[in-house]
Amino acid sequence: MIMYRAKVEKVSGTKVRAGGKWLTCIGNRNVKVGDLIWTDGRCVYGYEQTPQQPFVITSDDCGIPIIIDRNFYTYKNYLKDEGVSSDEQFYCFSNDKRGNLYVSTDKKILASNVKDGNFYYLIEDGDNINIVKNDAVIKFVENSAKTKVNEKTSQEFPSVSGKSTTMYYKYAKVNFADTPVNMEDEQGNAIPFLSFEWMKLRYTNYATGYTVTSTPINEQVSDRIEDTQTIYYDWAFIEDEKNWAIVVTNICEINRGYITGVIETIDVSNVLMGEFMIIRRPLADEYRGTVAQTYYISSSGENLIFDYLKKSSWCTGYSGYEEGSWNQYIAGWLGLNYSQNVPQTFDDSPADYNIEPFLKQQFPIHDGFFFTVNSVTVSEQSNGFKIIGLLGKINITIFTQKNKPFFTGTFYYLPYISVCKTKNQKWLLGVFQRLNKRTTNEVIGKGLYEISGDKLNQISYNKIFNQCLRPMKKYKHWWEKIQSLD
Repeated sequence: MIMYRAKVEKVSGTKVRAGGKWLTCIGNRNVKVGDLIWTDGRCVYGYEQTPQQPFVITSDDCGIPIIIDRNFYTYKNYLKDEGVSSDEQFYCFSNDKRGNLYVSTDKKILASNVKDGNFYYLIEDGDNINIVKNDAVIKFVENSAKTKVNEKTSQEFPSVSGKSTTMYYKYAKVNFADTPVNMEDEQGNAIPFLSFEWMKLRYTNYATGYTVTSTPINEQVSDRIEDTQTIYYDWAFIEDEKNWAIVVTNICEINRGYITGVIETIDVSNVLMGEFMIIRRPLADEYRGTVAQTYYISSSGENLIFDYLKKSSWCTGYSGYEEGSWNQYIAGWLGLNYSQNVPQTFDDSPADYNIEPFLKQQFPIHDGFFFTVNSVTVSEQSNGFKIIGLLGKINITIFTQKNKPFFTGTFYYLPYISVCKTKNQKWLLGVFQRLNKRTTNEVIGKGLYEISGDKLNQISYNKIFNQCLRPMKKYKHWWEKIQSLD
């Protein structure tokens, strides 16, 4: 039964003319010309409020437009596939109750909303985040994560010059005594004089010494600095120009080398020609580290909600010549100590992070809803908050506009959530994720759900693009009214 309002034009006994047709009046209320009445097109429901006779509760005919994997659906007590799809890739979709609908195909648009006929969105713009109203940028927001993480990286890993050392290459030649061109092994087999077997020092008496013939190369060794910075927009929300928020993470990874000493080795690549090299080369210390910070930036300010630091360092030591190598043989018949014996050292400190502010942050959802974080699973092997998000799980509680909790569940890191209460006294829950993970027995993934009491029923397993779930009156063929934010 569909109810609507109509104005009374005439009254004749129990017959009432309203909305251009004669209706039958039922109930205990006297109806007069000019009254606004409720009707289903046949009867006038004219009940007075008494303790024994409550109001007849009616509602407008509304539907909730939903985009799932480029396909269009309408929710009215159940999810209806409209049999219509789009060829474009969507990133976010929003509507208001009046029938205004906006969709974005630009992945730089992080969040959107339609309110009172105006559309709003947040968009990446280089180092800034822009707040846009009706295609006009009304505010530039500085990305605090970029500047402040860079400052911390400089403090934790200062760019100190290493001890640059000149590298020398010394070329030398070995002089041999006169020997037969071919010799015999213990079985009497003929072998070349300068063969591998000979290098095992069976005939070391033929080596009479070596002389340095030249030192032609000087090479300056400099510090090695390989720093990278990656910014991730993890989550975003906008209601209007006065109510918006974004979560942004910056990960700085450094890889640097400093020269701390010199070791001496032998290169025997030309030994069959009677030549070898003594090389003086640097002993380097390597430093690696990660600084990651996550900021909650909103219309009321900014909060550092996650701070992460990881340091590793090691020394590229040298263990001398390997047993059985040509270097060992050459060193043996030349009487050389061959090289310093420097063991490799390694220091991998555990990650240091603070997640407490993240657990205290309140994250808004459209139309007055919000959620808080109860716990986050963090992996010690994670290299930065982005990967923590991929590996971790987040347990959250969703609250109504009146600050009453109505659902608690475990999700993948910081989902985009949309919520609406339906006519059948259920909650409709949309989960939009950039990670695009599916629901498991433990974690709630992408899709559309009905919540009834403490029970969660998934009615779509595919990716939903709604940033809000709002019923609207003008819902028929709603996809034909969509406008683009791009």
